[in-house]
Amino acid sequence: MGLPAQSVLAWKITLTIFQAIAISSTLYRLWRRYRIQRLWWDDYVVVIPLVMDIVYTVTFCLQFRDPGESRAL
Repeated sequence: MGLPAQSVLAWKITLTIFQAIAISSTLYRLWRRYRIQRLWWDDYVVVIPLVMDIVYTVTFCLQFRDPGESRAL
């Protein structure tokens, strides 16, 4: 008994939504802390993972393809 076939598009959309929630909540936190003038070292440190998360999300959306989908060179 194997697993049923799963939709690659559904996984791609789900993961992109979770990444968008993570990015937007981090941006909101930084904006809010900046606005109330309470930025501290931990807020500055979170910028590095935030940038990497944005890069990851963009590359994920560009590189992750359905196995049946043809790639144009």
